[in-house]
Amino acid sequence: MFLHRRQVHSDTMQEFTKLLTLLKKALRMPRKKRASQLPSTVTAMEDDLAPIEVEPARAHLVARLIAEFLGTAILVFGGLSAAVYGGALTPLMVPLAFALTLLVLIAAIGHISGAHLNPAVTIGMWIAGRFPARDVTSYVLAQTIGAAVGTSGLFVTLHASPTLERADVEEIMSGISILHGDASALGLGALPGGIVEFVLTSLLVAAVLSATSVRAPGTLAPVTISAALGVLIFVGLPATNASLNPARATGTWLLNGQFDAAQLWPWWLAAILAGAFVGLMYRAFGPEEDVVHEGTGAHTP
Repeated sequence: MFLHRRQVHSDTMQEFTKLLTLLKKALRMPRKKRASQLPSTVTAMEDDLAPIEVEPARAHLVARLIAEFLGTAILVFGGLSAAVYGGALTPLMVPLAFALTLLVLIAAIGHISGAHLNPAVTIGMWIAGRFPARDVTSYVLAQTIGAAVGTSGLFVTLHASPTLERADVEEIMSGISILHGDASALGLGALPGGIVEFVLTSLLVAAVLSATSVRAPGTLAPVTISAALGVLIFVGLPATNASLNPARATGTWLLNGQFDAAQLWPWWLAAILAGAFVGLMYRAFGPEEDVVHEGTGAHTP
């Protein structure tokens, strides 16, 4: 009886060893050749053990674009309204208005679209490998149109005031525009103004990418990003009126009555370069697990 058990055990181990050897050889073969040479039970076992890639739930593109459009419109309207109606009360009014509005919007639409609300952020997220290239253009368009609508809301509100003439409204809109040269508060030219915007926008995009990393505590991301925006606007207000967002710069440019292209393109160039630069830095030196594969939507393990 004992010898019989030893024999059965020995036979089982031999079969198991053969199976392991067969599997090792199979792993070195192409899949088609592997399926033709392995027993069906082994290929079935291989299919069962294969990792399953599950695409995370993501809102439809239309829903995400509507969220970006509305979010950017609300952010621009809220921040610029504070600049017009309360900016003279305290220098902290405008940074606080933008920061608190962004904080609410991240909580409200962050789970829908990511709450980029800024072409520079979208470009940075894309180049860092966290956002699909196919959606970049539509996001930027939605943000720019949203900023124009938000600025238009303020423009209409000012026009409705019986104490303001059209020239007064255009002067107010010019005062909250992102300008350089003689039109700016400090008289900065396009190059120094663009450098200021590049540096500040780079820091904002860096804050977004850092706070939304898989290694960062997710609960602190809204506060971190909003606080960064408020501080950077406070720093940049005396120099360029602190755009940090080319969509916001486009909105005021459309309604300040000047239509001078030279007062617009430097802010787009600075924002694109800032997003690309920070995105490249994070792609090169950031955590590998932050990169999202476009085909599956899964993070790199």
